[in-house]
Amino acid sequence: DADLAGQWVAAETIVDPTLQSAAARSGSMGRPLAAQGTAVTKLSSWLPVSATGEVKVPSSAFTTGATNKLVILSSQNQPVGFTNVQASGLANLVLTPEPKISGKAKLGQTLKLVAGRWDSGTVLSVKWLRNGNPIAGAKSQSYKLGIADLGAVISVRVSGTKTGFNAATRTSSTTAKVSTVPVMVSVPIISGSAKKGKALASSAGTWRAFPKASFAYHWYRCNASISKGAAGAPATNNCSLIKSATKSTYKLTSLDLGKFITVAVSSSNSLGSAIARSKTSAKVR
Repeated sequence: DADLAGQWVAAETIVDPTLQSAAARSGSMGRPLAAQGTAVTKLSSWLPVSATGEVKVPSSAFTTGATNKLVILSSQNQPVGFTNVQASGLANLVLTPEPKISGKAKLGQTLKLVAGRWDSGTVLSVKWLRNGNPIAGAKSQSYKLGIADLGAVISVRVSGTKTGFNAATRTSSTTAKVSTVPVMVSVPIISGSAKKGKALASSAGTWRAFPKASFAYHWYRCNASISKGAAGAPATNNCSLIKSATKSTYKLTSLDLGKFITVAVSSSNSLGSAIARSKTSAKVR
């Protein structure tokens, strides 16, 4: 019957040994009935019964989530067998591979989804996860790692949908924890009075790093003032290193009179290091 031709989008395969002899004898078409309680749905089309007693029944014949009795009738409308099926009403997708992630788990790097081969016609949707939780707006085939990802593990969840089939969801393995060499956010700042015998103190500045960074301080005596802090150590043509000054505080001496003082902070972790310098103090008096 051509009435349902091209309209079936999913089917359950029903196998019952009692159908085999009838199918083998007649090679005829069988018409299944789906029954739940007293409600009986009769399909409007003859369906082929194979020589092994298989009948492919469209999903519309099933009561979703219930046990359905499928009665197979011969072409003369005589029962030739039946079977009970716990039917979802939809077939399962066959190809549902575990997604994979390519790329390095480093700050600023872009991770890419490798979805694998799904059933033809399957529509995929993507969600990137941080420590197992969805990342707002991260639904594309790639994801660029940002500050919020530092120290977290990233995975990706892929859901496949196809009309007439059960949806399927697969989640990738997690990446390593997202890491980075120290990255400066704000420069060190010197506080205190620029007078002989007084102590200056420096903040470390603000840094982004994973694994956690440690800090080292290097104080400099400069001939001219530096109006802004920046990345890197002070220029040697203007400033000279005070070799013994390696703490976050520095006590001014007579050697500093008439000079400007700055500090360079080195931030280091197992992946590397970076340096940032402060602006100078006022002229030491």
